[in-house]
Amino acid sequence: MSLNRGKSCARVLAILFVAGASLIAAGYGLAGIEKQRWGYTTDDFESRKTRPLRVAILQPHADFIKEKMIINDQMVAESMSLETGAAGAIKSVFDAKGYTTRVIAPADLETSAPLRTMVVKANDRYGEEWAKILYRPGRVPERLYGVGDAAIRLCSFLEVDGLVLVRIQAVGVSKGKATMRAIFGSSRPTSYARLDLAVIDGRTGAVEGFFSGFEPTSLGQITRKPSLVMGQVVDKAIRGYPTADMVRTFKKRKATVVESASVSDPRADPSDPVQDFEVLLQQRQKK
Repeated sequence: MSLNRGKSCARVLAILFVAGASLIAAGYGLAGIEKQRWGYTTDDFESRKTRPLRVAILQPHADFIKEKMIINDQMVAESMSLETGAAGAIKSVFDAKGYTTRVIAPADLETSAPLRTMVVKANDRYGEEWAKILYRPGRVPERLYGVGDAAIRLCSFLEVDGLVLVRIQAVGVSKGKATMRAIFGSSRPTSYARLDLAVIDGRTGAVEGFFSGFEPTSLGQITRKPSLVMGQVVDKAIRGYPTADMVRTFKKRKATVVESASVSDPRADPSDPVQDFEVLLQQRQKK
């Protein structure tokens, strides 16, 4: 795929600055999830009008950086393990909540040139939007972000209602660097994994929901138990994702009505972040 795995370490580290703020704004406890939004969603997503019931989960894209005393390593093979673990964990959660899912794995792209082309276009287009969403996730309910025709064509080809697109940022800090941080009193997590998940409506290409998970961990856990780490991060991100039959309407971001809808019912017809992160986005736009 054409996604660039050689992104600078600065991009990964800058994500940490916004992780806390976005998760505080988007994350809730399990109690009463039917009465509050989880993540950033549109009203139509919550009311089930634009929430895809049949979804294709594209292979997640992971950037895994090993921070060392002198230089940092891009962990390509380990990144692929994180991607596979995340895809499986996401599918399990969606299946348990009543959705029909399929994972589009790298092997699928090798057997179909048209599918590979469409997946690359959709992923590349979302990559542009992802940076914007991180900058202002609160604009998701306004339908400010979208993948456009690339998503619409892919959903039509796959015969699904929508897409799930995922980005993963993982940082594993070596013992030497972790020790130095401790000596100098740094409060930054030594190692962590973060996952951002977007749900795309296959009829419009719009981002209807955006969810994030963040998990402090260790370099050893990330490299030896990637599926476990991804399972924990996925749980943080979409634990409160609505079940397939859940219908919720909100007024001024608070729940006013909670109903149940049969899954067999016909679907409705479509009718200041941290300065360092702002600088990062400007650098990416120049590339």
